[in-house]
Amino acid sequence: MTNYQLQSDYKEIAGVCSGVLAELSDVLSPAKRDELHIGLSEALNNVIEHSYQEEPGNKIDVCLESSANKVTIRIIDYGRGMAEEKFENRAAEVVFDQEDMASFPEGGMGISLIKACMDATAYTRKDGANTLELVKHR
Repeated sequence: MTNYQLQSDYKEIAGVCSGVLAELSDVLSPAKRDELHIGLSEALNNVIEHSYQEEPGNKIDVCLESSANKVTIRIIDYGRGMAEEKFENRAAEVVFDQEDMASFPEGGMGISLIKACMDATAYTRKDGANTLELVKHR
């Protein structure tokens, strides 16, 4: 298991993502690494924007585990949480009328994007900590 820690600063996301992807270069295919990169980046952006409301200097822990059949990333923060049902009930796709691009939502797609990029996700809030688990199968 590898642990990364960053502060709630958008500039730190790239460094964590680079470290995770480098560690998985021999574990996941390039396509799966790309999907994981998008999901992880979006998840970290969401923590900074929504949980910490863009307030700098707050701790975010990222734990990476790799097993024979999957890669698991846990993102833990201590900011504002959300109802677990809100996460669970969000679809893994964004629904809009493709004939009417004005209907394309300008925001609120982060959770759907994360779910679309990952093979499994889970969100829990316990004892003041938010934990988002991202799973990518090998």
